[in-house]
Formats: sequence, C-alpha cells, structure tokens
Amino acid sequence: MQNINNIVMFPLETLLKGDLRGVRGDLKRPFDKAWKDYEAKYTKIEKEKKAQAKEAGLIRTEVKPAEIADELDKERKMFQLHMCEYLIKVNEIKTKKGTELLQHLVEYYHAQTNYFQDGLKTIEHFGGYVSDLSAKLQKIRHKQDEERRKLSELRTLLRNAPGLDKESSHTPEKGLGYSLHQLQGDKGAGVTRSGHLLKKSEGKMRRVWQKRKCCVQADGFLDICHGDETKPPTRVNLLTCQIKPVPDDKRCFDLVS
Repeated sequence: MQNINNIVMFPLETLLKGDLRGVRGDLKRPFDKAWKDYEAKYTKIEKEKKAQAKEAGLIRTEVKPAEIADELDKERKMFQLHMCEYLIKVNEIKTKKGTELLQHLVEYYHAQTNYFQDGLKTIEHFGGYVSDLSAKLQKIRHKQDEERRKLSELRTLLRNAPGLDKESSHTPEKGLGYSLHQLQGDKGAGVTRSGHLLKKSEGKMRRVWQKRKCCVQADGFLDICHGDETKPPTRVNLLTCQIKPVPDDKRCFDLVS
C-alpha cells in the first residue's frame, strides 16, 4: 500500500494539482496576452494604412500582411515565443499523463511482483521446517494421547482396588499427596533392572523359597519368570502394588497387588 502511494498516487496528485491546473489558467495566460497584443497591433497598423490611402484619394478594402510584416516583427516573434513555450509545456504534460504515468504503474507492478516473490521464497524456505514440525506434533499428540489412556486405565484400576476409600479417592484433601509406594527407589540408578530374586512358593502346605529371574521394565511392570522359562512370565503392575518391608530381614519384602 505504501508503494502505490509513493509510486503512483503522489505523481498523479502532483499532475492534477499542478501541471493540469496550469493548462487551464496561468500557463496559457502569457500566450493569450501575446496573441491579443499581436492582433491589436495588426488592427492598428491596418487602420493607419487605410487612412493614408484615403488621404491620397485611394480606397483600400484590405491590407496585405506582407506590407506590415516588418512593423509587426517584434510582436510576431513574442507571440511565437509564447506559443512555443506553451506547446512545450503541453507536450510535457501529455508525457506525464501518458508515458510517465504508465511507467509509474509498471514500476508499481514490478514492486508488487518482487514483494510477493520474496514472500513466496520465505514460505518455501520454511516449508520443510513446517512439514517436520507437523510430523513432530503428530508424534507428541500420539504420545500424550497414549499417556492419557494409560493414566485413565490406571485410575480405573486404582478406583476398583480393594480397601480403597471411594470418596477420598475422588476428593483428596488439598495439600496432601498420595503415594502408591511407601518406599521410593533411586532414579539415578536407572528405571530398569534385571536379576534373580528368591520368591516364596504359593503352596498351602509347604512354602519354600524359589530362585526366579525377574526384570523391571521402564513402563513400571515387573516380570517374574517361572521355573520353566518356556512359559510366559507373570507380569505385575508396580504402579498399583504396595511394598511392605519385612521387619525381621531388611533384604525381604512383601509385594501386595
């Protein structure tokens, strides 16, 4: 918008308020005055020539221009000078109205073309970045949706857990936090661990300690392998379990799901 004001509108206003106004007024005034002076002098000399012929007893109906050309030399040249100046100015105005004004429009066209081409180059420059950003946003959105789904499933599981106060689970007191684990691990040691643990058998008559391979996954699950490792391991969700240390032996704990 600024370009059209500078390139097109300003020259057009200058033409309308300046040069064209001069054509109708001040510009033509010297030309009109020179023409009137020339015509008055011509009429005056013509009357004088006819009067002289009448005094000599002759009757002249007209006077040839050649007879008074020398006497009108000054006025004729002045009239021709003002006419040339007037015609030169008219020619300049026609040029400004025609070719120069259209040239301003051409310049405005090129300015607009360069502006939009630069904008297109900028858009193309960021095109790859926007595409990559869109793909990353989709991955983040998918990850957040998956996280929300897992949290919703965990919330449902916790609400249905035995011994949980239903009302307190929905409206926890402000300022109080709830921890699923009484014991906190060391995050600096990592979130995965694999090795062997002694697990007490689940028999009713005689319960013995059994060595089992165990693996803690990053997503919070504990896999406990069977004696027959061809069987799929038992998976326990640690986020919904309670760890109870055994007072008599610090190396032992009960895992209550």
